[in-house]
Amino acid sequence: MLMSLATLMYAPVPISEALKASNSQQPWYVDQSELKQVLVAYPTLQAAIFPSLSTKLTPAESQDITLYELLKGSVPFDVSRLFKWQKTNSLAAVDDDIERSHELPHFSQPLLSQKYAQTERLTYTYFLHQGQPSFALANFVAAKLA
Repeated sequence: MLMSLATLMYAPVPISEALKASNSQQPWYVDQSELKQVLVAYPTLQAAIFPSLSTKLTPAESQDITLYELLKGSVPFDVSRLFKWQKTNSLAAVDDDIERSHELPHFSQPLLSQKYAQTERLTYTYFLHQGQPSFALANFVAAKLA
């Protein structure tokens, strides 16, 4: 049951929709009573998914909890600094030097390669050590012509 709850974080609907009986034919449907029984062992998670009337949550607090909010309280690293590129991460901190491009960071991005890349010119000796004599010759000739 806990595994089904974990996969619900990636369902195309909020958790509150997955618990409705009208969605019983959908693949992401979870029986609310069974889920409550399983979550008795995890009171914090139970309070997040099934807020009781005694907690008197504001409308903003009663919205579905996100994966990032769950991670924030349970992992030793700072979630606001990771996953910045994901559109759904409302906790992401915006750096002045790196914009939120909503694209998975990679070193082909000009900003990241300028900031972190180490540039090194390969000479013909490198290609000879690698066992590539044709590349070594081409590099040697190109260096002499330039």
